[in-house]
Amino acid sequence: MKIIAFVGMPASGKSEASSVVEKLGIKVVNMGDVIREEVERRSLEPTDANIGGVANQLRNEEGFDVVAKRSVPKIMKLSEDLIAIDGIRGIAEVERFKKEFGEKFTLVSIDSPLDMRFKRVQKRKRSDDMADINELKERDERELSWGMDKAMEIADIVIENTGTLDEFRNKIESLVEYLMVEVEVSAVVNPTENETYVANALKNIFGDIELETLDTAQQHKKRLSGTGDVETLKNLHEMFRKEKILDTGRMQLEGGLSIDGLSTHFIINKQVASVGRMNFPADEEPLGSIHVTITTSSKDEMEKIFDWLTPPTKEGRPKFEMEIRQF
Repeated sequence: MKIIAFVGMPASGKSEASSVVEKLGIKVVNMGDVIREEVERRSLEPTDANIGGVANQLRNEEGFDVVAKRSVPKIMKLSEDLIAIDGIRGIAEVERFKKEFGEKFTLVSIDSPLDMRFKRVQKRKRSDDMADINELKERDERELSWGMDKAMEIADIVIENTGTLDEFRNKIESLVEYLMVEVEVSAVVNPTENETYVANALKNIFGDIELETLDTAQQHKKRLSGTGDVETLKNLHEMFRKEKILDTGRMQLEGGLSIDGLSTHFIINKQVASVGRMNFPADEEPLGSIHVTITTSSKDEMEKIFDWLTPPTKEGRPKFEMEIRQF
């Protein structure tokens, strides 16, 4: 399970981001619902004053991470591959989610200036919205007092929401495609091999990927396996350039591309990887090779992976270089 959480000042675009994500079929957990449920339980009107008052009271009584704590059980019950959280209001909530979910948790900050945010407020007309820009400033101050600025500062990804609505939606869709990239790596551990030796071969190529030991159908043989995301490919990206094998690498990626264009599979020489180098054998080696499968949610995203890892070359040099944030 991967978890993406949107953070930002009021009316920055968090709800719109969640709406885009939801339309893509991803489950959204709205933290604001925790407060609204409490307001309803107390038989109060869902005004901005009541919602803010209840939120402050809960935070004073149960801690600044109270809404996150109440949201965690809801998230734990879900089984989806990717879940979105909408409504983080401060650093304590971020820290709670990081504690609960570790590296599975990705924080996305949505940045938008005050004047643009107030224009959105005027258009959406929610029951808890602000009547004038001064009320929006007061709302900003309240959320800053909860550590909203600190939460935004430590975001893993920042998205600028200063253009058109369609531009913003496209950014969110691209972000989801990026987060849905899955990398699977595995290698057999033979009876004559040391498991640490094989693990080091995998980590020489794929960094600190978490590995698990699995049984195989063949007696006395084990298989080391791990899964990751685009970040898992960073070291591979550098090795293609260091060893000047961009064209060879691209041939491997293209040669293993599935019919639907959503996954590619290739193998790497395990012995060569054990010394921090890279080579692509023509066939499975006698002691087994490192198997790599990259899966994406769209053909466009797979093309981006190809161009980022192994861009086309001219006279041995890349025609262009993509940065990982361009995904």
